Amino acid sequence: EFRLIHYAGDVTYNVRGFLEKNNDLLFRDLREVMSHTSNSITHAIFDVKDLTSKKRPDTAVTQFKNSLNNLVDILMGKEPSYIRCIKPNDFKIS
Repeated sequence: EFRLIHYAGDVTYNVRGFLEKNNDLLFRDLREVMSHTSNSITHAIFDVKDLTSKKRPDTAVTQFKNSLNNLVDILMGKEPSYIRCIKPNDFKIS
């Protein structure tokens, strides 16, 4: 375990399972090795087109933020309309 002091307080991290949780670079190396196989099926499964980028995959937070930004962009391009019920019926059903 180790502790980092963040603005919101101390955070303790545990290194158990760290490699399993952060194996994206290991998987990239595996894909690169498997892409050099002479087996056509295995070669097709482990495509090397995107291996040239050393950029780490987006985190869940980044994906969520991008999704929210896309949603806001869609909503901002629409014109809202509102329906107000002046006098609901006695049973309050539609």
